Amino acid sequence: MKALKALKNTLSIKEKDWLGDVDKVKGIVFIVLNVNEITSYLLYQLLFRLENVKVGGGEAEISLVDTGDVVKERDIVLGMFVEEDRGKNKVDVLIERYADVFTVRMFKIEDMRMFEKELEIDRRGKVILGFGKDSDESDKLFRVLYEGRLTKGEKGRIVRMQGYSYQSKAIVHTAVYGTDGVIYGDRELEQVGTEKMSAEQAVIEGQMVAGTMMMVLNTLITSDKEVAGNKYSKVEISMETGEQSNERYKKRTDIISSRGQMGVLYKYNVDVEEVDKYNTEFKDTLRKVRKDKFENKSRAGIIVDRYKTIWKPLFTDKLEELSKGKMFMYEKTMINDVGILLALIAASKGVEEGYAVVKMVDKRFNVTDFIR
Repeated sequence: MKALKALKNTLSIKEKDWLGDVDKVKGIVFIVLNVNEITSYLLYQLLFRLENVKVGGGEAEISLVDTGDVVKERDIVLGMFVEEDRGKNKVDVLIERYADVFTVRMFKIEDMRMFEKELEIDRRGKVILGFGKDSDESDKLFRVLYEGRLTKGEKGRIVRMQGYSYQSKAIVHTAVYGTDGVIYGDRELEQVGTEKMSAEQAVIEGQMVAGTMMMVLNTLITSDKEVAGNKYSKVEISMETGEQSNERYKKRTDIISSRGQMGVLYKYNVDVEEVDKYNTEFKDTLRKVRKDKFENKSRAGIIVDRYKTIWKPLFTDKLEELSKGKMFMYEKTMINDVGILLALIAASKGVEEGYAVVKMVDKRFNVTDFIR
């Protein structure tokens, strides 16, 4: 019974769920980070998939971020590189190799900061593709892009995928910034340790990772009803047994998510797992407020309006202050309290809901806690 309930609380994310109206999107930019042997396997599959088809209502474009790496012995042994490529820039090699084979436009990105600025004003969908156990670059770019859209009050149009092999498993993480303003999947990934493996094993695992990434990616960029829809924020496939284990996207039904107020939580890195607890408390408090009723509803409305006027700037200032440096544990707890309550203030509608939030604020803070 519990398993059935948990299953009902999951969802499948389709093209429209992260792109919205594809006729207004005009295509997708695929951003390939940290080019390595896995990249060489996936790029061919991606180009083949995108050739002569529209995705996201327009043309596809692939941007390969250049870090200056050149082809070495390892790349020739493990990836789709040949002896003639030795010593050449990896991105140059891949673009030159496929430019005459496929018509999909490919670009070499040398100035990452300038590229980030261009992406922030680009209206197309963005798919970030990271490869390897170190996810710092994909974490950072995902954060930059969604914070840029938050600032503009825009939602959706970003997907981040990170693929790697670990302990004989192909592992793919997917995070989606949906058109409902919710990030599904992990915003930042925990780093895993390095491990030694034979060249043969590395080749097999690299191909498996690339294939798994394409399998997941295809469900997010197609409108075909039989294929569309990705259910999994994490896919693991055993190289030895073929057994697959997954983590599903979870539906968000709380007041903050359903009313599009998750932005403040993402902006200040509030722990979104805490939201459900606060949502339960809000519903319980609201039930009591409705049961007690108001003798003077207009007076209660004035109190709610005054609280919002007072607490919004105090909470915002505190969040700005705490997020500037490294936080102690008690400060992290406070940023969660303050961030979620601020989002609840914004999400509440009407006197009863507003008064429920007032009671939740009163339970935790005094104005003097925020004034030095």
